[in-house]
Amino acid sequence: MTGTDTGGRRARIGQGVIAVLAEAGIGGLTHRAVARAAGVPVAATTYYFETKASMLAEASETLLAEYIASFEKLAEAGGRAGEGLESLVARLVTNSAARYRGTSIAWCEIILYAARAPEGRLLARRWFSDLERVWCALDAAGAAPAGRKRVLVAIDIVIGMMFIVHALGLGEAEAGNLFGGTIADAGFGRGPLPDHVPLKAASRSPKAERTRADILDAAIRIMIDAGASGVSYRSIAEESGGALSAPAYHFGSIEGVVREAEARLFHSSKERYRQTLSEEASAQATTIARLADISATILIREATEFGLASLAHYSVWLEASRRPALRLVVADAIRDQADAWAKRLTPFGGGSPINGIYFQALFVGQLVKILATGSSLETLSESREIFLAAFSDCLPLPRVGHIFKS
Repeated sequence: MTGTDTGGRRARIGQGVIAVLAEAGIGGLTHRAVARAAGVPVAATTYYFETKASMLAEASETLLAEYIASFEKLAEAGGRAGEGLESLVARLVTNSAARYRGTSIAWCEIILYAARAPEGRLLARRWFSDLERVWCALDAAGAAPAGRKRVLVAIDIVIGMMFIVHALGLGEAEAGNLFGGTIADAGFGRGPLPDHVPLKAASRSPKAERTRADILDAAIRIMIDAGASGVSYRSIAEESGGALSAPAYHFGSIEGVVREAEARLFHSSKERYRQTLSEEASAQATTIARLADISATILIREATEFGLASLAHYSVWLEASRRPALRLVVADAIRDQADAWAKRLTPFGGGSPINGIYFQALFVGQLVKILATGSSLETLSESREIFLAAFSDCLPLPRVGHIFKS
């Protein structure tokens, strides 16, 4: 990784890494793919970057430098006239669905990768530290600063919304509808029909059921280690010890395997949520403080005890940005959780579908941040305060936009 960089070749390779992450995910990140995207010989990529981790670090540095520079410039100019946190969140999310879609997906891939390796967690900690710093500076430069807690709420909502927008394949206009107070045209439930309908459970032999279970277990392990983009016929065969053709025979396609794995992951998470609520002495939240307690308890359990399952789950969301065949099962999961949030908020007067989406995004954003940074005690301990700030500012008012108002 030393030597003279002529003609910006290293920078081109860094941009090539970002392009490959957006188009193929972590599983598709190879020296050959990066060289093709950057328009350089393979020898050039191996000269500058020996490993996948070093390529990811370079892409992270590139994205961070561009992001921080743009925010610092905006803060120095005093921000956009009259723009508060709510409109900034909306602008960033809608831009991620269109103008910056590729770099946004690449960033999401890098952040999930961060949870898998110590060097990645160091990158993520720097990312989130710098995010907080520049967002707080921009907030302070505005006419009516919202304060640090509301800034953290805003950052987490942007992260969660990016995962939701990419998972559903939303365009700029559809993403904008989420901030216009409606989800009617936001793409929920749209997508191609499954390309394979497996035999009903009653028609399968015990041997077939065991094989299916082995394939799904192998796929989930791969998703944990390499993301959903790493699931292939060959990787499943190597991980499970089964035949190369087994996934196609039992599930129709790799998309069929990933869909089934996602459905299993989501069902398990729902059961955990219910278990956590049943273990609470008073599962019904009668105060905003109690609602924050319950929400933080569920979040922390998902981030720690079931962090690997969460990592696999959200890797499927990113893969759905590239494979439309996965979007129906992911949309079901997003819709189900958004509905659950709306029901939880109903006693406080905030149980609208759009509020359900916002708070699902807040939950996802916090969970991804905790996973990426290594579940530090500081980050975990702040989760309740972030929920409490969001709930206190928006409830019992009917629109989440009030979160960001001082």
